[in-house]
Amino acid sequence: MAEKLHSDSERLRRIEIVGDLFLKTGYSTRTLALRISHDLTNGFKISNATVCDYLKRYKLLHNDKVDQIDSLIEANKGSSIKDQKVINRVYKVAELISKNYSIEDISKMFDISYWVIYYDIDIRLKKLNTKLYQETKKYLEKRN
Repeated sequence: MAEKLHSDSERLRRIEIVGDLFLKTGYSTRTLALRISHDLTNGFKISNATVCDYLKRYKLLHNDKVDQIDSLIEANKGSSIKDQKVINRVYKVAELISKNYSIEDISKMFDISYWVIYYDIDIRLKKLNTKLYQETKKYLEKRN
């Protein structure tokens, strides 16, 4: 169980750590809680519920990052891969990558966050079609 904080400055420090690490890694809230709790250098005990709470607070502090955080949270939801519209989009994204479009280009075309498109490839496509995922990753690697 997470410890009760008595210092507002310590809570704010932890909110910043959670928010920044979430944006950097895209980990699910559960994975993030585990990683932070087991980090012997800079970590602290934290629960999944507290990570969710801190992300909400982080969004209030960083209005400019709300869309990116919400996109990552949505991308981490496993149920979205069962939505036919999402499946269609994932396959369309893979097709556009094969036609040499960048993730940034596709993001603008669909008017969707970069991170949603990124997770369409890196998570959803991998689950839907491993072979197509590997081919798509090769296209992306050629671009770099």
